Amino acid sequence: MCCLQSQIDSYKQELEQFELIRSDWQMEKDSLEGVLMELRLELKAREEKLNVAHVAKVLQIYSLDLL
Repeated sequence: MCCLQSQIDSYKQELEQFELIRSDWQMEKDSLEGVLMELRLELKAREEKLNVAHVAKVLQIYSLDLL
């Protein structure tokens, strides 16, 4: 019985360590997902600005051709 209890205690300790590591990884994952979403939004905003600038340049060139 003593040996069995020792194994149970050991497994409990391993499980607690696993849960701590899993929790740390989950927090890190959540944090990185937040950063990724921010970067995606920033990229989208920059792409929109680039598209507007491109359209403005094309319109400027087109208007000069009409003169």
